[in-house]
Amino acid sequence: MKKSITMISLTGLLLSSSAVQAAGEFGITAKIGTLGWGLEGTAGITEKINLRFGYNGVSSDEFTVDDIDVGGINTSWKVKGSLQTIPLLVDWHAFGAAFRFTGGVMYNNNKFEARAPVNTYDLGAGTYEVGLDASVEGSNQVSPYLGVGWGNAVSKNRRWIFSADLGFLFQGSPDVTLTPTGPDAGIVDPEDLAAEERNIEDEIKYFKIYPVANVGVSYHF
Repeated sequence: MKKSITMISLTGLLLSSSAVQAAGEFGITAKIGTLGWGLEGTAGITEKINLRFGYNGVSSDEFTVDDIDVGGINTSWKVKGSLQTIPLLVDWHAFGAAFRFTGGVMYNNNKFEARAPVNTYDLGAGTYEVGLDASVEGSNQVSPYLGVGWGNAVSKNRRWIFSADLGFLFQGSPDVTLTPTGPDAGIVDPEDLAAEERNIEDEIKYFKIYPVANVGVSYHF
C-alpha cells in the first residue's frame, strides 16, 4: 500500500514539475463529489493537454441499510464508509475549449464497514447464532479512471474557473471479509464463512465500478 502511494505521488510530482516548467501554467482546484472533498493541482503540458494530481477523501457517519440477504435472512446492517483516493489524471481538451476527456489512475483506498446484529444465520453448510462484522473494498489498489469533464484550470486570461467531472473508477471486484461475533463466533467453520463471503461478493458485484461525479472551483496562478 505504501509503495503504491509513493509511486503515484512521486510520478505526479515529477510530471507536474516538468509540465509547469514546459508550459508555465498552473491552477489549484477545490472540489466536492462522490469521492468526498478534494484538492488538486493542474499543470498545462500543451494547449490541449493538462496533467492533474491531487487528493480526495471523506469519512461518513454510520447509517442503516435495510433488507440485506445474508445467511438466508433479510437483516439491517449498520454501515459507514471511508473514502480515500489519490488521482493522477490527464485531460485532453480535444476541441480547444472547456470540454475535456479524462483518463488516468487513482490510488484507491475506498472502504466500507458494516455490522449485522446477532441472529441465526445459514453460513455455507452450517447454521450459527452470530453477529457479523464486514469490510468491503475493491481489489484494484491502483484503479483506472475514465471520464469527461468541463473546465480548464489553466485557461488563459481567467483567474477563477468552474469545473465538473463525470466518470467511472474501475476499482475491481469487491473483496468482502466477514468476522463473526456473538455466541457461536468461536465455532464458525472458516469454509462456511468463506462461502458466505463469496455469496455477498456476487450480490454486490456492481461495486467494481464506482461512479464519480464532482464540481469544483479553480484558481489559475
